[in-house]
Amino acid sequence: MISYQLARSAKRKTLAITVKDGQVFVRAPVYVCQSKIDQFLLEKSHWIGRKLKQSVNNTLAKQNAFCEDEGILFAGQTHTLNYQSQQKAPVIATGDYLHVLVNQSVSDEHSPTLVKNALLTYFNQIISEKLALRLPYWIAKTQLTPVTYKIRYYKSRWGSCNSKQQLTFNSLLAMMPDDVIDYIIVHELCHLQHMNHSADFWQLVAQFMPNYDVQKDWIKRHKIGLSVFN
Repeated sequence: MISYQLARSAKRKTLAITVKDGQVFVRAPVYVCQSKIDQFLLEKSHWIGRKLKQSVNNTLAKQNAFCEDEGILFAGQTHTLNYQSQQKAPVIATGDYLHVLVNQSVSDEHSPTLVKNALLTYFNQIISEKLALRLPYWIAKTQLTPVTYKIRYYKSRWGSCNSKQQLTFNSLLAMMPDDVIDYIIVHELCHLQHMNHSADFWQLVAQFMPNYDVQKDWIKRHKIGLSVFN
């Protein structure tokens, strides 16, 4: 039997399962008997097992993130982190490595935090340069023009478009390949015309990127690697 935490509520009408940090949580209406909950868990056992495995992998990835010799996504490929005590720039990308400047006086315990911050700054610089080139291209192609745009670090979204026609892009887009960055740009530009995810919105996205499902699938497949900053 799967170990789980149960919470009952008089307001709930249905059973629900969530998996977070390697734990299973069940929410149930007060009137549902234990046997029905057990049956529900049995029916969802394969899904729960898959989610638990993903949760464990995600936890391990975050525990090891930003440590020397660990991998991290950059420009769509896994790069190995290499600590350097002497180099001219805080971060230098060469081949399959990201060399990060770490002062020798910094303890091993604090190094990953400094590396994380250095990478965030570097990624912000990289995506600023890419957007300066790619955004004007897609504005011209789509004829959809934002009032302005900015770059910031988001934990749970890759971009946003508000009612003032202002776009925001996540600095972590630097972790993605160029075609996926293009997809995010087109996605947000299309929100200038459709502030939702309706069929009309996706039809407009497909008009400019007919195979956008390929880019969406890349993001889904690399979900764990993309989440290490969260």
